[in-house]
Amino acid sequence: MANRKRGAEAQTEQGGGFDWKSILVKAPVPPRKIALTPAQGSPVVSREIAANSDVYLSISVLSFYHPEARKGLTRQVPLIFADATWRRPTDTDLPQVAVMGPNPEAHPNLKSHGSYAFGGRTFFGPERFDGSVDINIGLHLFKSNAAGRKLVDFARAGSKLLPKGEMLILGGIAGAGIDGALKGIKELLPDEQTPWIVGVILSLAAKGNETFTTGTWAAIAGGGADPGEVYFDARENLLRDVKGKPLQRAYIVYSIDATDTNPDRLRIGTIPKARERLRQAHMSGTDVSDARLRELFRQFCGEVELSDELTQRDRDEIIADANERFTRLMKQREGFNFADDAELFPAKDVSPAAVSESALRAITDGGQVAAETEAAIDASLEGLAHPDGLADEGLSELVSQLYTAVDDYAALVRSNPERYRTQLRGVAKKLRDRREFKALMSLATAVRDGGVEIGWLHYFGASADVEMNGAPSLADLARAEQGDPLPPMVAEAFLTRAIQLAGRDLENDPGLLSDCLGLQGRIWKQRAVRAKEVNEATRLAFERSYAFYMQGMAATTQSAQPDPEFHQVNLLGLMRAAQARGITLGKKADAAKWARAILKAAKKGGSGSDWELANAGDAALYLGREAEAIAHYTAYLEKAKEKPFALNATRRQLVEMWGIDPKANNELSHIARQMAQLAMRSMATVSLTIDEIEAMAETAGPEAGELEALLDGVKAMPAADIRKVLKLSQSVGKVCAPNGRAVGTGFLLHGRHVHPALANEYLFLTNDHVVCDEKSYAGASIRSAEACIVFEDLNPDEIYQVSEIFWRSDSNTHDCAILRLHKQPEGLLGELEIQDSLPLRHSTETGQADKDAPLRAPRVFVVGHPNGRGLEITFEHNYIIDHELKNPAAKATPQPVRIHYRAPTEPGNSGSPVLSTSSLKLIGIHHSTTDEPLGRMRKPNESYKANEGLWIQAIIAAVRAEKADVPAANAAASGLA
Repeated sequence: MANRKRGAEAQTEQGGGFDWKSILVKAPVPPRKIALTPAQGSPVVSREIAANSDVYLSISVLSFYHPEARKGLTRQVPLIFADATWRRPTDTDLPQVAVMGPNPEAHPNLKSHGSYAFGGRTFFGPERFDGSVDINIGLHLFKSNAAGRKLVDFARAGSKLLPKGEMLILGGIAGAGIDGALKGIKELLPDEQTPWIVGVILSLAAKGNETFTTGTWAAIAGGGADPGEVYFDARENLLRDVKGKPLQRAYIVYSIDATDTNPDRLRIGTIPKARERLRQAHMSGTDVSDARLRELFRQFCGEVELSDELTQRDRDEIIADANERFTRLMKQREGFNFADDAELFPAKDVSPAAVSESALRAITDGGQVAAETEAAIDASLEGLAHPDGLADEGLSELVSQLYTAVDDYAALVRSNPERYRTQLRGVAKKLRDRREFKALMSLATAVRDGGVEIGWLHYFGASADVEMNGAPSLADLARAEQGDPLPPMVAEAFLTRAIQLAGRDLENDPGLLSDCLGLQGRIWKQRAVRAKEVNEATRLAFERSYAFYMQGMAATTQSAQPDPEFHQVNLLGLMRAAQARGITLGKKADAAKWARAILKAAKKGGSGSDWELANAGDAALYLGREAEAIAHYTAYLEKAKEKPFALNATRRQLVEMWGIDPKANNELSHIARQMAQLAMRSMATVSLTIDEIEAMAETAGPEAGELEALLDGVKAMPAADIRKVLKLSQSVGKVCAPNGRAVGTGFLLHGRHVHPALANEYLFLTNDHVVCDEKSYAGASIRSAEACIVFEDLNPDEIYQVSEIFWRSDSNTHDCAILRLHKQPEGLLGELEIQDSLPLRHSTETGQADKDAPLRAPRVFVVGHPNGRGLEITFEHNYIIDHELKNPAAKATPQPVRIHYRAPTEPGNSGSPVLSTSSLKLIGIHHSTTDEPLGRMRKPNESYKANEGLWIQAIIAAVRAEKADVPAANAAASGLA
């Protein structure tokens, strides 16, 4: 490509190039530029790009619209013009020009709303970012349809990217063909009186420590009233205002995204020619010497290594792949086999540099790699589902096996998306069904960051993020508008792109579209029902949720097996929850019709599946038939008793949407408590709020017999332990910034456990990366003077402030801050006690898991404020994987001791206490998620993920060693002695 670039540059220097901006009149009023978050429909997960970021950038136009288009007799055609200049310090600049427009006869949206919107299309890239790129984008409306169609005809003739004819592209590397086409239609372009917008000019340059952020923007024609808040409707490819109405102004919605690898890397620049020369020489048999083949191979590797269009990662992987295949090629030649073997010269295939050693053994056959990788995923999932009684294999090895196999599968999909598309959906569904959401997110992210887009995988990635991290609340979004850091919205970015991919002009999958819209409805439903007050933002959230569910119901009618019941039952609960808050949604007659249809289907189907029974219960509730609802829920409880996640979802629906009070003394409340008890007391994998646990504790005695019958012999968590956990939860506090933004979690610990100087007071322990005066942790921490601590289960109206940081340890050691409070909390019913030793590791030299329960893996509770929500205790996958203490009975030293466990944590859990489930005593402070196993180095391309805490006894030993000269406290100075 170097020669081609020099030619384009030379042409411009000689005056032969054509600058499309030279024929345009600058917009009299500059367009408004609005950044769109994933909550507003951006399909891009924001990413900081620095000058030295080794990534590919893609610049896409997601939608454009002009209100004057197709009005009158001329049926005017709007077109997008754009150019990008990739400025490279090591070579000549790379200029690109493109023209894009709809095909009026083919575009499916024209009949419904007359716009020229279309699904996201990449204008430029993926192109390697080398420090700077300048972008210009303009929207133009032709004064005659004939003039516009003349250019459209040029585009149709020159474009090779015509998915069903909905979009026309003229563009690529700037050259004589494009320049000539533009020159030829110069007289056809609009005069100064024609409405258009232009002048969206971006210069993405990162210098020194400066960065820019990828994302999505709307450029809206200037003048007139401020359009206010807008969002991008990915299904209709329209920009809508806050009331959901299509924006009636000219606009362009465009995005800039970054990926780590390029799926078409073997087709870049001169690499295909060098590869073809090598292939032809091999096929010439004995006419070409081995020495000549080696020389051609060196030339191929040289082309790869010297290419400025590839990232270092892609260069390394291509060369590693080539070395492996060239070795096999030379062995074939020894047997006089000179066939054109696709395994030796693939257009795309998995690189040995991207997969683990176990997958590399079968690299000669991609299908065999896929089969072995799926088998490894299945084996690790099965082992992790039954960890009790594991012997020498241990949880650590199973975790590593799972994540390594997932990364291997991602490499396969990136190498050949179409080949593995069908199997991929099954693998992703398997991970979701087994609740391995981190592994599922790793798979979805690795494929997406490799530049490969598959609708169903985007959907599964979104569902994994929702399950792990929930959705940022309305308060979070409001604070972001005031300048707070934007919450991660990975799920919504995944969903926006999945909705686009599901459309008729791409994957054409109504089932995928329906599921994506349903998940969007769920996200906005959570925001609405969990809002602390009813205001305009709450009302809009209810309306957004309602709109998504309605769209999903419409989409499912286009699928092969229409089934609107999922959306209907969610709409029933949503309408009832909105009604309870004084908000009207939809028509009651429609809702009653849906409810009756659901009950009719349940009656026709007999006993039905568990979810059909739950749906029937919701439908009966909506119609006011409480006795019928109770009968359906009772049958559901029996049928779903071994599905704790389904039970938990139904229980949440009853409490949040239908307003069932779990503490009340009625039949529906009794059923809600049973659902929660069945999950928690059987140690099932769910997270529960303190209020939910409290409701069970207050009624645990009378219902215990029924619960044991449901558990069918599974050991239940004693009611006394439930009540003790509740008392201990009073010690857990949320750390907030002054504006209320949640930063992390912490907990009270009596000073007598920590240091003699603190023997008369309670201390507050959290992570150093949550509260720190010495450093900012890239803005993640707050200073002690800013910290506002709230104990929601002790005194939610009281705010405690920090008087002193008694001791701190950096995040790469103990990651702990011990804070003294300006006043002492009162009314604690119980306090955290410290366990003397760590539980035995699950895999020991003898293979025994726990000397007190040799067939039961040690477990932990994590108590905290995930994503700033109310206090929750996690019971999900809560096994200890490993820790660094070789002898668990050894005395603690100041050296940090890390503990790895599988209990899922979310942002906001930093600083949470980690309790042993067997003793309910404190063993550690939660610190982070890690991808490094304990006690050994990772193997090449091995993957591993776990949550990590720091041993509390080692922290105390470090405090006492560092503060040895601090005198003991005067016992008479406080009533806490």
